[in-house]
Amino acid sequence: MWPHFKIITFILLTQIFLHSCSRKEISEIDKYNVSWNEPSKIIPDGMPLGNGTTGLLVSVLEDGKIWVSLRHVDAWSEAHRLLKLGNIEITVTPNPFKTSFKQELILKKGAITLGGDNGFKSKIWIDANNSVIHLENSSNEKFKLEVKLHNWRDKAKNIRETNFNGVPEGILESADEIVENDKDAIIWYHQNSHNKAFGIAMDALEIPNLDTNIPNVLENRIFGAWVSGDEMIGQSKTSLTSELKKKNHLKIYTLVQQVESSQKWMIELESSINKKGNLKTDWKEHLTWWSNFWNKSYIHLTGTEDAETTSAGYAYAMYLNAMAGRAEFPIVWNGSIFSPSTNEVPVINHTGTRSNKDPDFRPWGNIMLHQNVRLPYYSMYASGQFDMVKPFFKLYMRGLPLMKEHTKAVFGHEGTVIRESTTLWGVVAPGIYGINREGLEPGQQESVWHRTHWQSGLEVANFMADYYQYTLNKIFARDTLIPFASEVVKFFDNHWPHRNGKLYFPHVFAMETFRDTDNPMPLVAGLRAVLNQLLILPEELTTETDRAYWKSLLTRVPQIPLRKRNGKTILANADTVYSPKVNVEVSELYAVFPYHLYGIGLPDLSIAQETYRNRTI
Repeated sequence: MWPHFKIITFILLTQIFLHSCSRKEISEIDKYNVSWNEPSKIIPDGMPLGNGTTGLLVSVLEDGKIWVSLRHVDAWSEAHRLLKLGNIEITVTPNPFKTSFKQELILKKGAITLGGDNGFKSKIWIDANNSVIHLENSSNEKFKLEVKLHNWRDKAKNIRETNFNGVPEGILESADEIVENDKDAIIWYHQNSHNKAFGIAMDALEIPNLDTNIPNVLENRIFGAWVSGDEMIGQSKTSLTSELKKKNHLKIYTLVQQVESSQKWMIELESSINKKGNLKTDWKEHLTWWSNFWNKSYIHLTGTEDAETTSAGYAYAMYLNAMAGRAEFPIVWNGSIFSPSTNEVPVINHTGTRSNKDPDFRPWGNIMLHQNVRLPYYSMYASGQFDMVKPFFKLYMRGLPLMKEHTKAVFGHEGTVIRESTTLWGVVAPGIYGINREGLEPGQQESVWHRTHWQSGLEVANFMADYYQYTLNKIFARDTLIPFASEVVKFFDNHWPHRNGKLYFPHVFAMETFRDTDNPMPLVAGLRAVLNQLLILPEELTTETDRAYWKSLLTRVPQIPLRKRNGKTILANADTVYSPKVNVEVSELYAVFPYHLYGIGLPDLSIAQETYRNRTI
């Protein structure tokens, strides 16, 4: 762990370096632009755009039609599913792509451009500062634009998926509403119609006399969009057309809001549409946002193909975070907001090939598995994307009060268990924990993949502590890190027995891979890392009682499990492993990542290196 003065020095030097290089470095991003010289075969074969909340996949098919598939990070239905907003089909007449075609993703501008015959151009961008999508079209000859909404949620249906596995009839997901209007616009929305999923999640916690004290983030959630354009005329609820012109500006406004009625949602949406804006000013401020973003962190290497690939890969990872990282909810791990329809893009994995006719279906469902959800966030500190980490923290803090009550109700002791599977309310997914509890002991999880896979809380606490070390944000430490981490370490102290003066974790999971071990690496390393992090906090942030308890607990944590291989000492998955491998997580290296106990600049680096060379997976 860096001492604070080293962090401050690093940040100051970085800022000086960025200031001196910023104009040069932003131009370097152009190297990583993506250009296509032929149209797409299918709609999901598109380029992604996003402003942190709203997203698009943009594709031009061989028939010349432009498709924009509209997404939003916070568009979660009452069935706890992240839905696509809909697809917009745009027909340009005459077809501008008969003999020439170019589509380019311009990273430094957060925009996509299209080029075709007769000087046809389209600039597509999502305002970085507003929930507005712009399609600015122009040509040397007059053209006509036809716009059509494709919305497939025309009927309510019962949803059955992993989060609520065990609900016999599933959970009803309402149909979307396409609005009759005289605004020469296409307007539609989805309105969450009930709270059944929330009730099931609360009941599964097994808390007697539950007094729900967390917000239901899906209640009265309404999300949708408004499409209109220059002198465009409504032909039906789902279509617009323009006159023959050399220029056309199409706008799509999105809004996600928790509000009592669709009428209030419409009023809020119209108010944003009626705001007087200046396109040139909005574009300039949009470019400023992206310029600041790209100058915040970059890797530009030259000399070899690998060097250039590394630089491009870093830029794309940054871009993926930026497209979906500024919303209320975390980035979804299985495809972010850009997951394609599996009806057109079948999923091929170890279970075979799968497809589903529902365009909103995503493989593995909408379950928030910590080991997967965490991955985009680990790059964000070094990249300076501190604001984008907040939705991840809010997910776990939202459910902390109820998970404390759940722990006391099912286990009879203080502290907080954080399980691998989480809902948007920050509590365990009922379909994983078990809705029908018959044959299960209190607190026992039904899913055989996650019975005692409980290291997630330790990892979140450690990640919070890293956030503090980067930002030195004392308010965050007091209000978030310490309350969360204190409850997590207390759980481990209270839940397991002692042997020879040390905590003892018998017959528990080492991740999903080994289902029966003693003292698995993730629990031992995680406890050591979190307690070390708590003990280096400034004393003004902690109490003497807390510090004394953490020091005592640290002396009672087992030693890091080690083993011998080829005559060398390496890290072990656990003190004892009884079960065969059933997955592919490298548990022994959790002492390196994410827990930073071994690595560059730390003791015994050679042990970490030898472990990597001789890892069991």
